[in-house]
Amino acid sequence: MKNRKSLKILGLLVVSLFAVALVIGCGGGDQRGDGEYRESGTLRAGHVFDPSHPFQDGIEAFRDKIYERTDGRFRIDIHPGGVLGGEVAMVELTQAGDLDLVIATTAPIGNFTQVFMELDLPFMFENHEHVFRVLDGEIGQTMFEELERTARLKGLAYFENGFRHMTSSVRPINTPADLNGIIFRTMENPIHLKTFETFGATPIPMAFTELFIGLQQGVAEAQENPLPAIYTARLYEVQDHLAITNHFYGPAPLMMNLSLWNSLSPADQAIFQQAAIEARDIQRQAVVDMEGWIIDELEGQIQITRPNPGPWRDAVIPVYEYFINLGWVDADLIERIRQEAN
Repeated sequence: MKNRKSLKILGLLVVSLFAVALVIGCGGGDQRGDGEYRESGTLRAGHVFDPSHPFQDGIEAFRDKIYERTDGRFRIDIHPGGVLGGEVAMVELTQAGDLDLVIATTAPIGNFTQVFMELDLPFMFENHEHVFRVLDGEIGQTMFEELERTARLKGLAYFENGFRHMTSSVRPINTPADLNGIIFRTMENPIHLKTFETFGATPIPMAFTELFIGLQQGVAEAQENPLPAIYTARLYEVQDHLAITNHFYGPAPLMMNLSLWNSLSPADQAIFQQAAIEARDIQRQAVVDMEGWIIDELEGQIQITRPNPGPWRDAVIPVYEYFINLGWVDADLIERIRQEAN
């Protein structure tokens, strides 16, 4: 009798476990603990740049579209200027659910997943059209799927920080030899660090929120950033030379905490996704518009040169070889990305 009772209890446990597994397997984990989808709330979004930067144009467009299309059920509070920390810190906050949305360049995301490493290689892209074919196509979508799997972040759309250029307080930068011995601030990314080490500089990683003071105090003598970042952060006030090099491109995914995304109904997910794509196009155009007049504004405030890219491209061949041999980047994927230039 005792054995029969034990078997009955065991059977009930097996049935219960099967039911739980069935719920999870059917997507039950996509809902809140109370079995309902999240239907409203105030979400927090952050980025490191000044409100005059195009990141702000993009996230404001996203906020407005979400508010309008959900009839005010969802609101988004925007925290610009790195008030919540640097990019690495804000990505960590978003993973933990202490921040709901973040725009961050792919370079520091390498601290959490290797999925974007190929995008961070020097001279990977020819122009904006090349970039958008890659990011908005199959390659970019596959990378977002891997981001979700490895970093537990939902990639909504690829905003951009633009092509990156170099500034210096030491001397004009025209060839890699001009970087020899210069203390050069880079992003917190191994490919960036290796690239400038290959150029002969002494690279140091530094969060963007610390950059102006770091340059002002001589902790770093040079740095690299897109034109909108150089301008809105007033880096020209603490640097004397600007080289238009286009050496890196800075994709900047708009990302959401994955648990938050999974808590939304399919209809609200569709709203958030479409709003992100439309905001992406607005943000990218803001970058193009801003770059169009920044050079004129900087003339007379900083010496501007336009180096021949040939010697720079030759100099970074060992960087590709190093990371391919390390297994951090995929030679076949690099070739696929390059083919999208045609």
